[in-house]
Amino acid sequence: MNLQVKIDRIKNNLDAQSYTVAAGEAVKIIEIAFRKLLIDGLALLSDKDRLKVMQAIIDIGKGEKGVESFGLGQMLAVLRKSKFNDAWETATSSDLSAIKMINLDALNEIRIKITHEAAEASKFEAEFLFHALEGVIQAFGIMSLEKETPIAHKTSSSTKAESQEVVEVVKGLVSKVSGKRRASTYAPTDPNEAKRLTIQGRYSLDVDMYAFKHALRIVPKDRELIGLDLGCARGGITKTRFGAFSVFQKVFGIDINEEAVRIAQETEGNETFEFHSIDIEGKEAQAALNSLLEQAGATGFDVIFSALTLLHLSDPIKVLRRLRKLLNKGGVIILCGADDGTLIGYPDEEGLVSDIVRETLLFPNVSDRLNARKQYYQLWKSGFRDIKVFNQTVDTAGMDLEERVDLFTADFSHRKTFLLKRVEQFPNDLQWRERLEWMEEKLDQLEQEFESEYFYYMKLISAAVGQKK
Repeated sequence: MNLQVKIDRIKNNLDAQSYTVAAGEAVKIIEIAFRKLLIDGLALLSDKDRLKVMQAIIDIGKGEKGVESFGLGQMLAVLRKSKFNDAWETATSSDLSAIKMINLDALNEIRIKITHEAAEASKFEAEFLFHALEGVIQAFGIMSLEKETPIAHKTSSSTKAESQEVVEVVKGLVSKVSGKRRASTYAPTDPNEAKRLTIQGRYSLDVDMYAFKHALRIVPKDRELIGLDLGCARGGITKTRFGAFSVFQKVFGIDINEEAVRIAQETEGNETFEFHSIDIEGKEAQAALNSLLEQAGATGFDVIFSALTLLHLSDPIKVLRRLRKLLNKGGVIILCGADDGTLIGYPDEEGLVSDIVRETLLFPNVSDRLNARKQYYQLWKSGFRDIKVFNQTVDTAGMDLEERVDLFTADFSHRKTFLLKRVEQFPNDLQWRERLEWMEEKLDQLEQEFESEYFYYMKLISAAVGQKK
């Protein structure tokens, strides 16, 4: 967008008394400017202020919408909640007095009037919006909306010295809240992860079995079935889920992690179960899976299962559409997901559960911790129908000490793994070390709570089943 051309056009419309047109153009540019500011301008803020802004985006978007889907009202709410203007002044030594004098509520009310109510804008309203636009451009140094980072202000020496890894945190968050996720950096071969996955699989066994039994009731059974486990890790879950039923001629487990696949093939592989390393988001995935089907003498898969895998992908719907093409007609897919929004601890007077969850959401390249609630929508958008969702609660009521510790391990022990990696990779970066120390302290406190008989913890596990019609 050539910003100067746009501004000149608004001036011409004001001179021609085309106030509604001028107001509409000004609103569009203001909206674009604030969106660019909240995405690209964060690199200038301090670590603390950046995280405040990103948390405000998560809160206002309720984990479902990001900046690129926000309307002007929501973006203004982010600016207010995070005290963005104060943070900007501190980081860039700017004076935002002119911006602070703008009545942002009035600005949004006029926008609603002319864009949603199709009302005419008055001369005063059009001029007000134009002057607000000029203030935004001048105050924040937005010289061109074409540029990747539209910020013209020079950064302070302290801002320049901030770690590149902190900028990475923000970029990861931006991709998360803007709806354009990056694939997570999770690996099933991390230390102690095998034990955690085993515990996790034990808690989801019942709901997975409900989902499998439903799937096998509706899938055509005029032949022995071909199964696929997407994200098989070390193969244990593949074996317990598919192996509980005698209707499968062949089950392929696939995972992007070559080491995990090697372990799966060595420990779980046999004539029925076979494991391969395939990147489901890679360009060669379709051909690789078609090759496995040809090897099995099959035209398509009958049952696809994926436990806690889509939450690690950058574009789950694209993957689901790809998988749907690989299913036989009447074939089914079973998804098991996680949702940190369902975690409840009581009494949790210090807010340990919510604090740990919030910090986890702020990691770059972390998995989509709100995935489970999205599975019905993702299946529908991918073309699946007759979707059923099975839910199961897991809680500490009646658990002994060992069971409580296991549940803590399954849901919380992995949350410092990312920080441990960062500290190992950047040992001189105090910010990552401080975040790791904070997380370790909070996790220790929460583990002590779990060991108390009076402490109640609950989570929801969901399995969704969709069919290809």
